[in-house]
Amino acid sequence: MTRSAKGTVDAPGQNVAAKRGLNRSLLEQGHAETLRQLEYKARWLGGEVRRVNPAYTSQTCPSCGHISPENRPSRAVFRCVKCAHSGHADVIAAQNIMSAGLAATVRGGASGSGEAGTTPQRARLLRRRAA
Repeated sequence: MTRSAKGTVDAPGQNVAAKRGLNRSLLEQGHAETLRQLEYKARWLGGEVRRVNPAYTSQTCPSCGHISPENRPSRAVFRCVKCAHSGHADVIAAQNIMSAGLAATVRGGASGSGEAGTTPQRARLLRRRAA
């Protein structure tokens, strides 16, 4: 995400200065520190943080579990090609991430350990068991 936009001599990049500013702000965020603080605050308040692999979450139907790139006809739209469930792609992804985190909690793994929902096949299996 922070790759340079300068391009080559034959094909120079566009908006290089803007990209440089974006890169700086992304790298200054300190995502590891944000996660550390979130986990600390959650423990302090009696909660927990579950790390969930977001792979395929915006291509997975929360209704039927069908996973396909065709479920995303555009950047913002989700429409399942199998069951016709539709919605905003970001909302669908958030629902799938929440489901994977809750499934990891139900399975009883150690607090904050590992990642949940690592593959589409695993997500499909969890949905079948829940149904």
